[in-house]
Amino acid sequence: MDDYVVAAVMIAALTIAFFMSQAGASGDVNAVRLAGASIAKVAATPGEVVVVPLRVEAGRYSPSEIRVAKGTTVRIEAEANTFTGCMRTLVIGGYGVRKLITAADNIVEFVADKPGAFPISCTMGMGGGRLLVEDDGGSVPESPLPVRAAGSGGSCGAGGGCGCGG
Repeated sequence: MDDYVVAAVMIAALTIAFFMSQAGASGDVNAVRLAGASIAKVAATPGEVVVVPLRVEAGRYSPSEIRVAKGTTVRIEAEANTFTGCMRTLVIGGYGVRKLITAADNIVEFVADKPGAFPISCTMGMGGGRLLVEDDGGSVPESPLPVRAAGSGGSCGAGGGCGCGG
């Protein structure tokens, strides 16, 4: 009987440790961590924290789309070593985000409180990312800002490009 109790306690401890490790650097057990997706779609509850690892691959942001519910806290953890040239500055139109990504400062966190489609780009408008914020009904309304479709736009380094070397 004692062996079963010890095993049950160990399983419970490992389960708690697993969920705590998924909470992200903020320690928030309500955090959702996304990784390895070209399009990150999260049906997050308002007030929840969504942790999105973001990198630059071949001049494009990956994931190229981040979809969250209105009221979600978005925490972007940029892989700084992939951000080069003009892509080092991350801009999220409509949210006032403009951040130089460095190894020492690679976190961008904000509340997605405005529904719509918002561009994620470098300062020159390249990178082709989108932040899609669902309204209360789960739809993404039209945004007043121009947004390129994921996988389009930018000519960084191709045929003259921006000259950033990225």
